[in-house]
Amino acid sequence: MLKSLYIRNIILIDEMDIEFKDGLCVLTGETGAGKSIILDSLGLVLGNRANLSMKPKNDNDAKITAVFTNYNTYIDNLLETSAIEKNEELILKRIISKDGKSKSFVNDQIVSLNTLRKIGENLIEIESQFSEQGLLNSSTHLHVLDEFGSYNELLKQVQIKWDYLKIIENEYENLKKQSETKKKEQEDINFNIKELKKLDPNNNDYSKLKEKKELLSNSEKIKDSIAKILQNFNNENNLDIESLLNTTLKETEKISAFLPDISSKISEVFDCFLINLDEFKHELSNILDAENNKIGIEEIDEKIFQFNKLSKRLNCRQDELVNKMKFFQNLVDDFENIEDELRNKKEKKSAAEKDYKDSATILSHQRVQAAIKMDKLVNQELPDLKLENGFFKTMINKEGVFGILGIDNAKFLIKTNPNSQMDELKKISSGGELCRFALAIKVVSSLKKIKTIIFDEVDSGIGGAVASAVGERLKRLGEKKQVIVVTHSPQVAALGDQHLKVSKLFIDGNNFTRLVSLNQNDKITEIARMLSGKIITPEAELAARKLIGSK
Repeated sequence: MLKSLYIRNIILIDEMDIEFKDGLCVLTGETGAGKSIILDSLGLVLGNRANLSMKPKNDNDAKITAVFTNYNTYIDNLLETSAIEKNEELILKRIISKDGKSKSFVNDQIVSLNTLRKIGENLIEIESQFSEQGLLNSSTHLHVLDEFGSYNELLKQVQIKWDYLKIIENEYENLKKQSETKKKEQEDINFNIKELKKLDPNNNDYSKLKEKKELLSNSEKIKDSIAKILQNFNNENNLDIESLLNTTLKETEKISAFLPDISSKISEVFDCFLINLDEFKHELSNILDAENNKIGIEEIDEKIFQFNKLSKRLNCRQDELVNKMKFFQNLVDDFENIEDELRNKKEKKSAAEKDYKDSATILSHQRVQAAIKMDKLVNQELPDLKLENGFFKTMINKEGVFGILGIDNAKFLIKTNPNSQMDELKKISSGGELCRFALAIKVVSSLKKIKTIIFDEVDSGIGGAVASAVGERLKRLGEKKQVIVVTHSPQVAALGDQHLKVSKLFIDGNNFTRLVSLNQNDKITEIARMLSGKIITPEAELAARKLIGSK
């Protein structure tokens, strides 16, 4: 609900502070007094763009502040999403400098004009010929129909299923991107695995290869030394090791008779030595034969070269190639897992799409039935509003575009005489007719989340019983919502729970707009003026009292 509106330095308004009450509030005043300025100022603080005429006329900034109470939970969500502090009162503020630049605030926190507009359009609905809000905006029509219908739970189900579908779709798309990235990497990974398998780092230890190379690099020296040692065992001049040992043993035997204890010990030592010597000789021969049969140094160099080349390309040490191979194999396994997950996610997405479409289709059928019922009730209201030749119809289009509200798009079509074609509300030439169509729709179905509705000259071009019918419907609507109406009709004004009068004063050569809240007596006087003009007759005053008394 709109609690107050403060306006400063806007066209004819130097400063104005308006307090609003519940129910039906009427604004009256002569043409040109400034009623439109008040509505335009309210539009600015709700997020409308400022035109040149709204710029401040002096060096002071223009300022508009609107205070709201009892706002809906949807506004709470918008505030939370925008990280705006929540209070019991919601304060919207717009400041416009002399150069036309403006700043927007919500609860004293600076916000973008778009954020201000999103919040504003969910606080107040303005129905007028030139309003940027209300039923002239066809995007609101589906919401109006849904508020009228009795399928809130079904609508919630569609919204929940849509949200779930979007989550699944996002997960699927992310997995798909991962899969595509992996596929691009797969060729390189497979090549690396092939090269690593060829190198076989599991069975070809780099450090051992280096040792073998070192060994082979000195193989000639080793073979020469072994050959010399073996030569000492096979000397043709009887100077070999074995001959010397045998000679030594014979000499020892000569003294055995004289030194039996010593001779026995020497014999044991020599016997053991000869056995070990024979084994040593045999081992050296085996080593020499093995060295002659070992792989060549060129082959080892090639393997070492491949180790170095592959480690450089893979940016790792030679001894880390085994781990690299495991890493690449894991990548291949991960890719296979992603592909499996992708297939599963695709199945879930298809199931979620079907579930959503099924519920959205049922919702669409419900909307068709609700539209038929709402159209009937709205058309029943039209004759009493002097729209007896008018006709209203809700057109539901299934555009094949899925969304949180289902598969439908709704648009309100009307015609003002039997021979005309059905067309959109915003194409009605008469502002009065537009507001009366809007009133009929709002009486039948009004958005529950909107607490305040403004009608600008809903009574244009009507009077008498029709004006009374309009007033009665505004009064009825005011029992559910805060209704603010700009009117020239005394029948409508008489039904107001609050009466605000707008007037234009000439002070020191300048025109100024003023607003006052009327008490009962002042209200009688104002309605009498509306009935008779500037000169208030006793008859007009009596008629005014009767109108007010008929409430």
